[in-house]
Amino acid sequence: MTRISIILPAYNENDVLSRAISSVLEQTFEDWELIVVDDSSTDSTPEIANSFTDDRIRLYQHHTNRGGSAARNTGIINATGEYISFLDADDEWWDRKLDRQLTALTSAGDDVVATYCDITREPPSNSIIKCAQSIRKTDSTPVDGGDELIPYILSRKFGVGGSSTLLIKSEIVREIGGFNPLFKRHQDYEFLIRVLQRGEILYQDEILVTKHQTGSVSPETIHDAKEQLFESFEAEIRDAEEGGFDVVKEQKLALARSYASAGDYDISLKLFSDLKNKNTYDYIRFIKSLTRT
Repeated sequence: MTRISIILPAYNENDVLSRAISSVLEQTFEDWELIVVDDSSTDSTPEIANSFTDDRIRLYQHHTNRGGSAARNTGIINATGEYISFLDADDEWWDRKLDRQLTALTSAGDDVVATYCDITREPPSNSIIKCAQSIRKTDSTPVDGGDELIPYILSRKFGVGGSSTLLIKSEIVREIGGFNPLFKRHQDYEFLIRVLQRGEILYQDEILVTKHQTGSVSPETIHDAKEQLFESFEAEIRDAEEGGFDVVKEQKLALARSYASAGDYDISLKLFSDLKNKNTYDYIRFIKSLTRT
């Protein structure tokens, strides 16, 4: 059995796919398979994937565009590894990513089913974003654990930096049924919550992934995803709110910021003005979104 299955969904990624695949080939850990799932690209994405001759790389293709979650699920179905890791086509791994994470996960207790690592971003964050991040880091948010992390995820106080940072036991991925294809955004949140309902996640205090900023998502898509999030985790959100977590406020603030970044100031200002219990940090984050336009 292959030790680690790497699943790489791709749709029209001919500008970045070679970089992602090359970062897999440069891994110091070598017992892996890379499953590239082309989600019916109209560019040269499948040809680029096929240009790599390493026999550990396999390409699967969708005949119609089905979305990132469905592409990951195709990879999961065809994975043979004991562990599963995900790599977005516009991200890249540092060469010791798999080695370091597998060592950490196999050394942990049986309750630990996944691990994640730190990231760096390209281009780097600007000074306003760094200021806001430094304020956020003064709180007492835990960095690893089990289902006690769910309220932190829902209130946007905890995240793993995207699916490219994860290494998960494959049996857990299959138990939860992979990704929910109905989610066009926030699929990482939704997936992670269900993972944490099965076991604990371990934080790897090391930068092992570079995330590249390669586009934006429409606020309408984000709006629909948040509605799905509220519907899917109604009980968890209610419990989190009763426990003192501002889930609804944080999610609606994020939505207001997305409309502001898209230049739709009327909707953005309306959403922000309707927020209850706003604090200084909320104003900083909202102003930051205005400076991006």
